[in-house]
Amino acid sequence: MAYCRALVATLLVAGTLSCASNTSSASPTTPTPGSGDAAAPAPRPTPPPVMAPPQGAPPPQGAPPGAGGPPGGGRGPGGRPQLTPEQVAARRDSITAMRAGVVASLMSRIAGNENRRAGDEFTNVLLMKDTTAANFLKQMDYYGRSLSVGCQFCHAGEGKWDDDSKPEKKTARTMIELVNLINTQGLSKLPAGRSGQTPRISCITCHRGRTGPGTALLPQ
Repeated sequence: MAYCRALVATLLVAGTLSCASNTSSASPTTPTPGSGDAAAPAPRPTPPPVMAPPQGAPPPQGAPPGAGGPPGGGRGPGGRPQLTPEQVAARRDSITAMRAGVVASLMSRIAGNENRRAGDEFTNVLLMKDTTAANFLKQMDYYGRSLSVGCQFCHAGEGKWDDDSKPEKKTARTMIELVNLINTQGLSKLPAGRSGQTPRISCITCHRGRTGPGTALLPQ
């Protein structure tokens, strides 16, 4: 009987040791914080390089307004790239010089007839027929300056001043009549100012150097 009790005790101790050994070998080794045995994290994959689009390429689909445009950023009327103030000034100066060249050329052509009626000196003049030819050319230049455009904005091309094929030319005639109507039948009813004249408007009153009427509350 004593022999059996000793055998059972031996088997129980051996089983306990075996279970403890198996449990210790099966448990994963967890590094202790600060022990220096922590495994280094796996390196992240290097993203592919971002290639800049070629200059002048359209912005990608879903890109924010102004992406791929000039330094000014943003888009203007009709989706055109918005220009910086410096680019706007350079463009205006270039167009002004172009108009000045055209006016000088036409003034040279009508030399000696500057005081003739515009309707007699030029062909297809529907408005301002009675103004002088010189004043007629100056007025054309003023229209271009008011809208910051060149002569070919309304005209079909140099030497085709009497051509009526462009809709902008027909619109310009309508706008001239509108300005005259407001001045003669509208503002003329207001009291005269210190100059002795009633208020008057002109193309630049609304356009302020733009092809369309300004919509800002304050002039820019």
